[in-house]
Amino acid sequence: MSDMTDGWSNRRQEPLINFFVYCPKGTILTKDADTLYGIFNEVVQLIGPNYIVQFITDNEAAYKAVGKRLQREYGFFWAPCAAHCIDLMLENLVDVRHFLTIDATIIKAKNITNLQCLLKSKKELRQMFTCDKWLNSKLAKSVVGKEVAKLVLEDRDFWLQCQHVVKISEPLVRVLRLTVGDEKPSMRYLYEAIDKAKETIKSNLKKRLSLYMSVLRVIDARWDKQLSSPLHSAGCFFKPSFKK
Repeated sequence: MSDMTDGWSNRRQEPLINFFVYCPKGTILTKDADTLYGIFNEVVQLIGPNYIVQFITDNEAAYKAVGKRLQREYGFFWAPCAAHCIDLMLENLVDVRHFLTIDATIIKAKNITNLQCLLKSKKELRQMFTCDKWLNSKLAKSVVGKEVAKLVLEDRDFWLQCQHVVKISEPLVRVLRLTVGDEKPSMRYLYEAIDKAKETIKSNLKKRLSLYMSVLRVIDARWDKQLSSPLHSAGCFFKPSFKK
């Protein structure tokens, strides 16, 4: 058996390390609760529990269990990674079990390019698929080429669904950028950022309850279960103005 580490640096050039174990069954990330507790507890002791206000981890079960355990033992707050929670909100919005049309639209869009770029380049794409260079190319005569050209030029519902997906996802992507940015601490802005995103989604969907309610349920479910925290409430109270 071999123990391995994988390290990289964030935008501030701060080191990050993953621990791996290699054995005949394959390579695994060492993230069982006992292993993680030993690593995290050592870090807490190194820093000093009295100097820690909150301990932020991944949202997976083992991380959450260790975070809660440290919270009970030392009295500081445990919080899940906000960026991961926002990612999960976005993943839930394309869950085929609940948002079949959105999932189908994204699958189609991936045949061309990423969704937001696709909308911005709609005019240029349509011009490309009608120009002589495309029409005379081998790809234009292929099955895939014909399918993509038909999608871009003839499928009006596809473009409408692309607009719909961007209307509900873009406000959350803005919050995601806030949580991963290095310019300012995000915790104090998070409450208002989420509220602003929800209001923007409502506005984008013309405040039609039948359109936005299912989306807001996804956001609220993740927020209430994972992100809502007394620290976020306090941060919002002392810094109530959200700035872009």
